[in-house]
Amino acid sequence: MSRFRTATETCKKMLSVNTTVKFEIPNFMNDIDVSLEVKRDDFNLQIQPLLDRISAPIESALSSANIKKENLFAVEALGGGSRVVSVLNKIQEVLGKEPSRSLNLDEAFAYGSAYMGGLIAASSIPFDLIDASPHPYSLKYNEESTTLFPQFSPIPSSVTIPLSLPLIYFFCQE
Repeated sequence: MSRFRTATETCKKMLSVNTTVKFEIPNFMNDIDVSLEVKRDDFNLQIQPLLDRISAPIESALSSANIKKENLFAVEALGGGSRVVSVLNKIQEVLGKEPSRSLNLDEAFAYGSAYMGGLIAASSIPFDLIDASPHPYSLKYNEESTTLFPQFSPIPSSVTIPLSLPLIYFFCQE
């Protein structure tokens, strides 16, 4: 599975530059070699349902932050998805600005942490960091669904819910 994931990641990276690439995994399983040609257009068709879902979280994040698209100075794309040309095109379509890919993900995290650390060290007022879950969490059991934590619940949080489980008996025969 690890070799398959590595090969797919390599294929994705190569498709960002080439319109057609060779997907190969020598001796994948039981002495069988895997080799096929992957076209960027076919790849884009396969990920189209994911591309259609890109705009909703972007618009939700802008709405939550009370920021208008027109007020964005720049857009930076980070992570593995930023190598996919159709993802970048969709982000540009939604935000109206071409995403840049100049930052390294680790460097961006380090700069952000250093900035926040500087703000904390420079201030003389108490500073509390409260994280929140971006997604709601629900429990579904026997076709019944219970929301455990709504969206933006503080982290850490705990909840106790009444739950009746069927009794399970184990028998040991000697």
